[in-house]
Amino acid sequence: DIFGDDLFHTLFSSLFGGQRRAQPPKDIHTQIRISLEDLLNGAEREVEIKRKGMCSPCHGSGFRNGHKRKCGRCSGQGQVRVNRGFIAIAQPCPDCGGSGADASSVCHSCQGSAFGVNQARVKVKIPVGVEEGHLLRVKEAGHASSASTQRSDVIIEVKVDPHQHFEQDGLDLYYQASAPFDVVTLGGTINVPLLGGGEAQVKVPAGTQSGQALRLKKKGLPRLGDTKVGDLFVYVEVEVPKVLKATERELLVAWRELREGEVNASGVDGRSKSSQVQGMNGLDSIKKLWQKLFS
Repeated sequence: DIFGDDLFHTLFSSLFGGQRRAQPPKDIHTQIRISLEDLLNGAEREVEIKRKGMCSPCHGSGFRNGHKRKCGRCSGQGQVRVNRGFIAIAQPCPDCGGSGADASSVCHSCQGSAFGVNQARVKVKIPVGVEEGHLLRVKEAGHASSASTQRSDVIIEVKVDPHQHFEQDGLDLYYQASAPFDVVTLGGTINVPLLGGGEAQVKVPAGTQSGQALRLKKKGLPRLGDTKVGDLFVYVEVEVPKVLKATERELLVAWRELREGEVNASGVDGRSKSSQVQGMNGLDSIKKLWQKLFS
C-alpha cells in the first residue's frame, strides 16, 4: 500500500480528529532482458509496468460523473463526534467511512480514492557496458499519490539473455570455431564472427591442438564508464572431413606410413631395416602422388 499508515498518528487522529498523514509513493521494481549486442552498443528499450495514477473512469475526482453528494449523517464532514462522559471523541463516519460523500456517489472503480492501477510503458536507456544485475533508474515514472506532486521512480534490474554463438564471462567473450586438419597441422588462418557484426581473421599456429584457445585482444565487451575492453577467446575444434576424395585418402595413407616409419624406427642409426623400408615406401608414395597431381 503506497499510502501506508503510521500507527501513532492514526491513534491520535481518531481521538482528536487530526488528518491522517499520507506517505510518499513507493518506487516500482521490475526487470528487463537485454542481449549482448545491447551491452556492446547500448540501446533504448521499453518495459511494461502497472502503476497507480489518476482514476480514468472518474477522471481523478473519486466520484461518479465527477459529482460528490454529501453524506447525510455527517453532512460531508467525514467525522462524527461521540461523547464519552465529558470528552467528545471524533470518529470516522460509519455511513461514508470518513469520505464525507454519499456511498452512491463514490466511483466504483477507485472506491473514492481518485487513484487507479493502469498499464504503462516506460522507456529506458541501456548504457554501453552495463552488466548483469545493474540497476537502472527512470525518474518520476512510477506511482502517483495525493501526498506528492511527483511520481515515484522505476528501478529496473538488468538481465542478459544467453547468446546463440558467444558465451560471456565478465568483459570477455568465448567462441568455438572449426579449423580444417591441414590448417591446425601446417598453420594458417580462419575467419570468425564478431559480436555486433563483421569478421576477424585469426592466425592459427602450426600444431594447434583441438580445444586450444586463441586470443583476440579488445574484441570483447566494454566496461561501463571506462575505456577498458575485454578480449575474445576462440576455441579451435579440429574439423575432420567425413568424406575423402581418392587422392586425399592416398596422400593420408602415405603420410601415415611415413609417420609410422619414423615413430617405430630403432636399431643402427636409430632405424631398423623394416622401418626404413616402411618409411621409404611412404615417401615414394607421396612423391608419386605429387607427380600425378602436378605433371
